[in-house]
Amino acid sequence: MSLKDFEIQNKLGEGAFSSVYKVVRKADNQIYALKQVKLTGLSLKEKENALNEIRILASFDHPHIIGFKEAFLDDSLSLICIVMELAEGGDLLNLINSHKKSKTRIPEYEIWEILNQCAQALQSLHSNKILHRDLKSANIFLTANKIVKLGDLNVSKVVKGGMAYTQTGTPYYASPEVWKDQPYNSASDIWSLGCVIYELCSLNPPFMGRDMNALCRNVIRGVFTDIPGISKDLMRIIKLMLNVTPSIRPSAKEILDLPAVSPTKALDKPLESYQLLKTINFNEKVSTLRSRLPNSQYKRKLSADLFKENLPIIEENDEKPANSSAVIEKPMLLPKIHIPKALPPKGPKGLAQGGSPNIPKPVFKSPQIHTKIVRPPTIITYSPRENTSIKRIGSVIMESKRHISPQNLDRIVSLGVLEKPYSPTPQWWG
Repeated sequence: MSLKDFEIQNKLGEGAFSSVYKVVRKADNQIYALKQVKLTGLSLKEKENALNEIRILASFDHPHIIGFKEAFLDDSLSLICIVMELAEGGDLLNLINSHKKSKTRIPEYEIWEILNQCAQALQSLHSNKILHRDLKSANIFLTANKIVKLGDLNVSKVVKGGMAYTQTGTPYYASPEVWKDQPYNSASDIWSLGCVIYELCSLNPPFMGRDMNALCRNVIRGVFTDIPGISKDLMRIIKLMLNVTPSIRPSAKEILDLPAVSPTKALDKPLESYQLLKTINFNEKVSTLRSRLPNSQYKRKLSADLFKENLPIIEENDEKPANSSAVIEKPMLLPKIHIPKALPPKGPKGLAQGGSPNIPKPVFKSPQIHTKIVRPPTIITYSPRENTSIKRIGSVIMESKRHISPQNLDRIVSLGVLEKPYSPTPQWWG
């Protein structure tokens, strides 16, 4: 494979050492995104970062991570080329800038969808011990149908011990622990996601400064302005993700467990496990390096495509589809449950006063049919004056199966992030 097998249409973006183009593959006449990384002038670490992106992209087949198609070397131009699926909707930074120009706000329901899909992508990465480390609005892409795709994984890192030490990322989205040059983990990605969601709501980053020193002070303090006009639930989630204490920030899975983020569990499915490819070490010998690149994956369908194919198709004119077995023509009826007749209780024979038998009337109990009932959020708060940690008074926040100890609850409240009354549902949620 070489650049001759593609027809370049236009340039989509450009970085310090790479450029991304919209291309058409001549073999199948399909449109893709082609990223060219110039090897000339790159340090060994930068070359390894390019190979690292190939390794991670080729290891995943997630509906919210940019799909890998192929990687090859172009000897004549000294390039590493990565062919990926094209996100026609551009990135979130373009979306923010377009709303800035039109002086409009992004609808909140779209922000909830972006939060949900970003959390799904991060959950998949974090469960495989991978940190993104450069999550920002310019690295989150949208398809034509507004499906979120996480991209630019060149500085992502596999952390075997749970912590990373190399300081990297974009200043506006870097966590306090990164600014302090401290070890960090997946909570640093959650901080960056909080910055992205805040920026989608206000069209500006949460932390700004005249210079790097001022920006660093603002990030470490963790003080930012509330956004008027958005729901309290969304603002509280942002505050939790932008908490300066990493242990208080929710994980990607905990974010997805919130009813406001995932209002329905109908689409839930077991978390997919991926086999991470071996590290691709750079070698100056072209033939050796080419042999280490993964195979092309043009024929592999993305999980999102497979998921769409399994959905039932309902015609507008209600015509019967060809596969009649997939359609339930008769209404579903509850199963008939046999109820035995009540037997008289055992006791002494005789008649009660008044001449009627002293037999109580039989009590018939209707069969219990277990159904899932969706209830509104429970009104729950914490009362430190009583022995119990849950009392049904206060304001409505969320409902969850998890609860929090009074000690940790008071510790969270003392940080000034949340206000009483609140729901003690997840350990980190207020």
